[in-house]
Amino acid sequence: MLTRPHETFFKIGDTVAYRTAAVRLFKGALVGTNPAGWLVPLDPSVANLKFAGSCDETVDHTGYPAGDRTARVTSQGTVCYRPAAGWTPTPADLGKDLYAASDGTVQPTTGGLANAYKVGRLLAVEAPFVRLRLTF
Repeated sequence: MLTRPHETFFKIGDTVAYRTAAVRLFKGALVGTNPAGWLVPLDPSVANLKFAGSCDETVDHTGYPAGDRTARVTSQGTVCYRPAAGWTPTPADLGKDLYAASDGTVQPTTGGLANAYKVGRLLAVEAPFVRLRLTF
């Protein structure tokens, strides 16, 4: 129980800077943190990642020690991504959970994914994209 005021350091918006691994991150990439806590592209072939959001900037950190640079990541709101190959979204898909098929595509099932990373819920079909609400 608080007995005095507590500063919450409220920020408008939901953008956070994460320290990056020694990788290249592209603006608009779906990103997550690896077990060491460094930001990496969200790749379903890689285990034990934690979804962080959508990268707000391109950062080329190849050839540098992990943690030397940061990248801004949006963790809430709605964003557009391309549907994965083989999926043609329809209005019947609205409301479905979406999973990262790559760092730039999404799909409504976990089929074919070595690791399923839920990234959001389908809000609209805006061909050739789908609009999703980022969720964790």
